[in-house]
Amino acid sequence: MGRITRRALLKDSGLLGVAIASSGVLAACAPTPSAAPVAPEAVAATEVAAPAPSDEKFDLLGQIAVNPDYQPYIDEVLIPAWKEKYPNGNIEITPLPSGSLQEVLLTSKAANALPDIFTMWAQMSPIAAENQLSLPLNERLAEWEEAEDFFDFCTYYCEWQGEMWGLPNVLAPRDYCYRRDLTEEAGVTIPDDWTFDDYLAAVPELTIVEDGKLVRMGSTADNYALEYYLVLYSAKGALLKGGKAAFNSEAGLWALNFIKERNWAAAPTGAAPLAESPINYFATGQVVIAWYVSSYYWRELVKYAPEKEEYWVLPLPPLKERRVVTAYINQVALAPNSKYPEAAWDFLKLHLSLDSLVAYAESRGQLPPRKSAVDQSDYMRLRGTAATFKGIATYGAPQGKWPIHSQMGDTIATMLESVSLGVKSPEQALADAEAEVNKAMEPYPDWPDTGLDIEGT
Repeated sequence: MGRITRRALLKDSGLLGVAIASSGVLAACAPTPSAAPVAPEAVAATEVAAPAPSDEKFDLLGQIAVNPDYQPYIDEVLIPAWKEKYPNGNIEITPLPSGSLQEVLLTSKAANALPDIFTMWAQMSPIAAENQLSLPLNERLAEWEEAEDFFDFCTYYCEWQGEMWGLPNVLAPRDYCYRRDLTEEAGVTIPDDWTFDDYLAAVPELTIVEDGKLVRMGSTADNYALEYYLVLYSAKGALLKGGKAAFNSEAGLWALNFIKERNWAAAPTGAAPLAESPINYFATGQVVIAWYVSSYYWRELVKYAPEKEEYWVLPLPPLKERRVVTAYINQVALAPNSKYPEAAWDFLKLHLSLDSLVAYAESRGQLPPRKSAVDQSDYMRLRGTAATFKGIATYGAPQGKWPIHSQMGDTIATMLESVSLGVKSPEQALADAEAEVNKAMEPYPDWPDTGLDIEGT
């Protein structure tokens, strides 16, 4: 695979043009109530108008990352629409299994027990290809007109070796946002064009400890591999290069030290953790700067503290050597051993329809992965989603695709934790993680450099 630059990928996906042309979409506006679900007959008319192929009774199982906010849409819209074509069919959508999704799916595949439809994480396409985990979709996509409506930026993750192994059903950009009311209260100014140095300087000023207990954290303080990837890429570092670990580098050491120092500042040693809360800490005002999907935090404010919505701020991505917003998707796939692949495909198309994906994204506080959503969806005109989309459209870049997705994430998370807890020095943790990744990559010596794993792109 050749070099993929951020600008070239955005240009190919149409995101650069959308970012320029959609100024009306990206304008701030007040949140509005969710639109009413599309009537089942409206969905059925476009996708499942054909009569049932037979009188055979059958069952389908789907395991999709859904939450209670989206479940009514499945029950009241998608399933009735699907049953217009398959009146003798039954489909059950269940939550994702616990544990490592990659390992669970591979084990289910080996036992011939995969669900007919299932969620895969973004970077699992190489694993799906190597293990024939999911059904290649190229022939079906060639006959589905709506397939061209998905951002190439998202379908990039679903493709491997010329085949599509799933389709994206949500776009979840990773970036940083903050609560301006809390920074003003603390007398801290975060410039829109902030750097990681600005970030690190602000955290201890925003953190409050009283009587040995954390009352407010200046920032989220986690050991997530995905955040390390973003910080590393901002320093023009790489995770993999030439089929081997590349993060034991100057950029990788800086990224590791940043997360360690940020965590120590936000959760000082010896301080008791924040009191447990059923409401997100960003919405309760117990976290000031937050990493994850910024539109999710905006939604939490709208939901639990609407009077504070105006204080949600999404600045430019912090600068080291470049500004980066990393993209992440969930993709949905079909089991290769399904007894009813066409019925499963028909349901999958319903779930991937524009109205459904907007409802799905709204239930998660994330973004739909379809181009037409930008122009046609009221949800994408809301302040939080519009700003989050502008960030990914302007600074978004692809992560790499690896055959050791699960192992990579576990290794990096363990590295971060060992340094944050002071168990290992950053240098030793990097060396140990490098050795572990290189061992896992031994079966793939010719693995191509992809996405932001290409240093300096």
